[in-house]
Amino acid sequence: SPEWRLRAQDLPVQPRGRILRARCRRRVDGAVTRPQEMNIAVPIKLVPDVVEELEINDDGNDLERDYVSYKINEFCDHALEEALQLKEAHGGTVTVLALERDETEKALFTALAKGADRAIKITGGEAEANSHTAATARCETLADVEYDVVMAGVQAADDRDGQIGVRMASMLGIPHVS
Repeated sequence: SPEWRLRAQDLPVQPRGRILRARCRRRVDGAVTRPQEMNIAVPIKLVPDVVEELEINDDGNDLERDYVSYKINEFCDHALEEALQLKEAHGGTVTVLALERDETEKALFTALAKGADRAIKITGGEAEANSHTAATARCETLADVEYDVVMAGVQAADDRDGQIGVRMASMLGIPHVS
């Protein structure tokens, strides 16, 4: 597998201009408690946009990726949306990270526009990395990120592998639910 010379590149964040307030809860004994803020990390994957016309490569075993446009995987987008809802309800931060490819910055800026607080582009490797290599790169990047929970999409629309979340949980030594 290729060696990743990781360099997490933070993208600039524009102030959003709104303040999120955590909702208070009243316990049975009458005490008022604040929900705990969570720092949520969301790894996203870019997949071919199937709205565009797709061509098969000369070998007949993959897409002709030179002419494909990419978008955020639908399942990763669901994880991002859930993370943003948790942030809005309880406070905290959402950090989005993605492996570098042609349209990574556009996807990360989209995540920031939706409400993420931080976006990290992971550079130095292959865009078409296998699940193990991609999970390893993301976990190494998370070593420098404060997080309480990682929310990953269940699978990617292009490979239907479903291993990134499982592999990341194993490598990070944290519980996994799918």
